[in-house]
Amino acid sequence: MVMYDGIYPGYDFKDNMGYGTKKHLEGLDRYGVTEIHRMSFSPVREAASR
Repeated sequence: MVMYDGIYPGYDFKDNMGYGTKKHLEGLDRYGVTEIHRMSFSPVREAASR
């Protein structure tokens, strides 16, 4: 996840270990869904539908 944190700044991937931290969810709201996000995670599905 540290590698993805450098590729996708703003999502706090380095501190996200498969669950939605506050910073990660804020990044999802602000920047949208990336190709590495899991669509099975309900906040990702919701962000993708906006």
